[in-house]
Amino acid sequence: MSKVKLIFILFLFISCNAKKDKDIKEYYSNGIPKSILVKIIDSANQFTYFEYYQTGFIKSIQSLKNDTVSGQLISFYENGMLEKKIIVDSNGISNGMAYWFYPNGVLKSIRNYQKGIEVGFGGDYWNKPYGIIQSSFLFNDSGKIFYKMNYDSNGIFLYSEGIKPDYWKGD
Repeated sequence: MSKVKLIFILFLFISCNAKKDKDIKEYYSNGIPKSILVKIIDSANQFTYFEYYQTGFIKSIQSLKNDTVSGQLISFYENGMLEKKIIVDSNGISNGMAYWFYPNGVLKSIRNYQKGIEVGFGGDYWNKPYGIIQSSFLFNDSGKIFYKMNYDSNGIFLYSEGIKPDYWKGD
């Protein structure tokens, strides 16, 4: 679902519930929940939003504060496996560690965000058990990769790109 569509649905849910004291549910025609907006007890502006596939598997879980995604954003593939987990700040901007997974559950990518910009270390992984590294990255404060190391599908170092920082202990 696009961010705009999600925001519209959330606005509709919240504006239709002036008291903000009840959970709001939407259903598919087959009776399976499509989405549920749950109010956090004793908080007028905090909710958890659950979205489901037509099969009944959960599609996403989002923490909301003041009508904006804030906290964890977790989504799942239709087979029930974790797709991504991202931390966002009170402005809905990625701020912290973010993880993506292949449909079989193997780690695909990891990034660190600061105010929506990739910073520090990041990595991409081959779709193999035990998380074999494909590439590791170092990002500068502007989100640009300044050093990258590449590995084959067995995790053997192949080559690097960019200028290796003095503190980097890798190959």
